[in-house]
Amino acid sequence: MRSQSTEYETAFCSRISNALANGRLTYADYVKLRSPTADNSKVIRIMQGR
Repeated sequence: MRSQSTEYETAFCSRISNALANGRLTYADYVKLRSPTADNSKVIRIMQGR
């Protein structure tokens, strides 16, 4: 994620919200973020802006 540390929270919220809105991320994927064994590769790509 290429943003300043002060912009991190805004960028995180914006990218997750946009991904949920356009279907790149499902609610189930979002909920799985709390699981230590979940495959988070989709979320990582979204957070990197890809």
